Amino acid sequence: MPTRRLWTMLIVSALVLVVGRIVLLGPERCPPPSAAEARAAAAAAAGWLADNQRPDGTYTYAVDRAGRDLGDYNIVRHAGVTLSLYQAARAAADDDLLAAGDRGLAWMVDRLAERDDWVALAQGSDAPLGGSALLLAALAERREMTGDTIYDDTMRGLGRFLASLQKENGDFYTRTNVRTGEPDRVGISPYFAGEALWAIARLQNALPDRLFRTTAEQAARFISTERNDLDFVPVAPLNDHWGSYGFAEMADWPLGDAEADYARSVYGRFQLLIRWEATKDAGAPYSWTHGPERRAAALGTWVEGQGALARLARVDDRLDDLAGLTLDSTRCGAGVLVERQRDSDDVATDGAWFTDDETRMDDQQHAISGLLALAYLLEET
Repeated sequence: MPTRRLWTMLIVSALVLVVGRIVLLGPERCPPPSAAEARAAAAAAAGWLADNQRPDGTYTYAVDRAGRDLGDYNIVRHAGVTLSLYQAARAAADDDLLAAGDRGLAWMVDRLAERDDWVALAQGSDAPLGGSALLLAALAERREMTGDTIYDDTMRGLGRFLASLQKENGDFYTRTNVRTGEPDRVGISPYFAGEALWAIARLQNALPDRLFRTTAEQAARFISTERNDLDFVPVAPLNDHWGSYGFAEMADWPLGDAEADYARSVYGRFQLLIRWEATKDAGAPYSWTHGPERRAAALGTWVEGQGALARLARVDDRLDDLAGLTLDSTRCGAGVLVERQRDSDDVATDGAWFTDDETRMDDQQHAISGLLALAYLLEET
């Protein structure tokens, strides 16, 4: 009887090891793209956004594989898509993409609300923090690309809006009623703090002001030391690409030790997520055990975040051992994006990424930003 029990234990242990090897350590399939390939994929995705833009400056929100418009809209994603168009226009020196971004910008400028000393992007009376943060980041990108300072006062007003929503612990309220000036004191968002951090750090680097610097530093400290303990982060650390962007933007301020330690932990989270996704393309049995493909809006953010950490690791001595690792992980995720991109003769679908027979504009947005992050890293190398 003991012999039978021993053999049973050995067989069960072997099965556990085999299943664990399949589930956790499957081979990645992420052919590493060159800088040129990453740029080409980003340009094709930007072409999808521009080709499917409406005359009023809004973008096609979602389509199915047949090119049918699925409707819906989101003002925060509109701001993010406009940002990615400016990134693509800058990378390709493409006036047509710049013009498409400017049409998207004009739509937002028409929806700016002013109150007290701030300006916010609003839908009716509602001004979500994320929309104003991404509009500010888009304006910073446009300013850096064109040298045009026409929106400097708007950028400062948006920065003051973000600062007005900051809590004592460095986190942010998620939105404001522009008619009453009262913030929503109940709603929460895991990513808005990172969006605000990055946008206001870019603002500080472009148009320095003590208010902006202090707001960014308090946000970075909150993200590094407190956010992981909150209910909306069930598995720490949060895979927050916006926060990673913010840390990279603040690299020479310099970052504190807590922020550097947090950046190291987020690298591990992005690395795991990218590896898990890349394994799904390795065929059976990994395509069965690792679940369905995540949409490009998710994978793109992981590539963006890892790319931002790669930039940070190149200039921060405390993280220099991660420079090669973050680059490899960024390149792997970008390789998956390049492999999965749609190539067709239909402008409604060409250059897009489809998951469950649908693509949304933010699938292209985040893929563009991640692919260009890799291209710049490879070219700098």
